[in-house]
Amino acid sequence: MIGTTNEGRSVRGYTMHSATSAAPRRYKLIMGCLVLFALSLPFNGIEWNIISIPRFELKPTMITFGVLLFALALNSSRVKMFAAHKEKFFYSCVFFYGLAQFASLFNSTFPLESLKQGIIIVSLLLVMVVTSRIASDKRAVEYALAATGVLSILISILAIIDYYFISSAVGRLGARGGKIVGTISMGGDAIYFGDILLYSVGAVFFVLFKLREKKLLKLLIAPILIFWFSAIAVSITKGLILAVFFFLLSATALIKGKRIFMSACVIVFLSVMILNFKIIPNFKSNYFLTQIGSLSLIERLDVTSGTGFNAIAIRKKAIILSWKSSLSHFWFGWGAGTSQKILPEIANEHDRNIDPGSHEYHAMHRDNTYGEEANKSLTDSHVFFLTEFFNVGIFGLISLVGIVVFVIVEQFKVVMRDRDGDIINVLLFLTLISMLIYRLTQSLIVIPFLWFVMGLSLGAAKFYRQREGINR
Repeated sequence: MIGTTNEGRSVRGYTMHSATSAAPRRYKLIMGCLVLFALSLPFNGIEWNIISIPRFELKPTMITFGVLLFALALNSSRVKMFAAHKEKFFYSCVFFYGLAQFASLFNSTFPLESLKQGIIIVSLLLVMVVTSRIASDKRAVEYALAATGVLSILISILAIIDYYFISSAVGRLGARGGKIVGTISMGGDAIYFGDILLYSVGAVFFVLFKLREKKLLKLLIAPILIFWFSAIAVSITKGLILAVFFFLLSATALIKGKRIFMSACVIVFLSVMILNFKIIPNFKSNYFLTQIGSLSLIERLDVTSGTGFNAIAIRKKAIILSWKSSLSHFWFGWGAGTSQKILPEIANEHDRNIDPGSHEYHAMHRDNTYGEEANKSLTDSHVFFLTEFFNVGIFGLISLVGIVVFVIVEQFKVVMRDRDGDIINVLLFLTLISMLIYRLTQSLIVIPFLWFVMGLSLGAAKFYRQREGINR
């Protein structure tokens, strides 16, 4: 946390010296930089190739996080940073996870790629740590949630308007170059776009709860939910839909005083899913005719259909091969960031050596998971922790699990205390769990959203401990 010295008094966690009134200005500067960074996160997929080094393209988040670090550096001479005793475990896990990225160079057949991956992961760990430090102030968390929630709502509205009424391209939302309204590029694909929506789910409901407090603004809640849930639907991503549904059900159970509202949100969510998957595709209007190009996209959600079952089967193959391969490089992994290059080749070798008369051989042909063409999609296991086991071995895996479990446990203890004002912790806690559920279907290791949410979550839990004087 950010503490005080004996020379002055604290202003929202920052030291104010009696000889100057600069502390409030420094506080506003840091809060403004945090909001700016939060607003830039959805545009992390935008890249400018300045130095011509792959994976080190300049991104908006690099600029805004650099500004945030600079603002903190200006304040460093007047702020004493310290960690509680039990947080030493957390920072030890952070250190060893970062170290594991570079230790994996011993085994890596693509050392340059592993070095790049290590630098990126360390940068994301820094994002998490810095965010957690600033977010130990409640106002900072509220600012970040409000900014993230409002931006997510605006993105979903623009995306749905473009999807159904403007763009003539057919495909999953986010899979068409990530563009909304034809010009604003988000980068990435449908999976990445889904993560933009998911990491902001708690923030969106934070904004909605604020709107419920205003008599006239209440009227905006229903259309906001319809647009935001529609964006989730037409991303046509099973893991995303499941994760958001989990969030809604869990929030209904945990957030006292708002259970009727959350139950209504569950009903709206299910209704919007039916609207986008059943009603609109059969509505023969010129507005929609160009967009609902093929029902095969929606078949991805049906695990009993050919498309849906193949998606499950190919991921099952990736998980099995990734696990078996990880055991052969148990300590340090195959090399940070090498799964995308190595796992398809491992799958090709596996297919070449399989007995043509075996049941597995015939099952793979039946499920369309055999051969080099099918193996192109086996870039990783699609499971966050298993992919890192493959990349950086058991030491990296244990450290990563330690980081995640520490944050979850800290926030869970706060949520279970059920005190006033805990709604922020509930929203962040459920957002984090929902993102981890999503990462059982998509790895998304070098995407900053999870690291940012973990930083906010840890910071919010620390604030509660400070307020209540909880040291255990």
